Amino acid sequence: MGFTKASSSLNRRFSRLIRSVHSVGVAIIAVMMLLTVVDVVGRYAFSRPVGGSYELTEFMMAILVSFGIAYTALEKGHIGVDLVIGRLSPKSQEIILIITRLLSLVLFVLIGWQSALQARVYWVTHATSSVLLVPIFPFVYVFVFGCALLCLVLLKDFIESIFSLYKRR
Repeated sequence: MGFTKASSSLNRRFSRLIRSVHSVGVAIIAVMMLLTVVDVVGRYAFSRPVGGSYELTEFMMAILVSFGIAYTALEKGHIGVDLVIGRLSPKSQEIILIITRLLSLVLFVLIGWQSALQARVYWVTHATSSVLLVPIFPFVYVFVFGCALLCLVLLKDFIESIFSLYKRR
């Protein structure tokens, strides 16, 4: 009973944060669509495209993906293939789910860690985009933040899966 209450409280806190971050991602996609429309109209109607629009779209896409991946995990919206697993017993399915969640957690911890190291390199070397000369490191740190949020969701799901398996016994 104590674990369920703690898990529910943790889920509510992270859920609010993740939903807020997701809302920022939704706003970014609206800005990205507007920029693309203005760029296309400017290019074909006036022969004056928006300078650096490709770079801006890349940066916005980095934010969009980073801010959407944790929300998708929270909502259990990632694609899963259960062609073989669906034929196993519920206990075996739960064990495979635990292993999958653990491997996913380890993978995204490594991705986030390596991305943080790369962001530090970009910061120290003052790396910028080629056209607008926008510093690259903030966008990589945004990606690291998105990975951290995803890791929190994966950790919560992993712990819940272990508790669920323990409850089955």
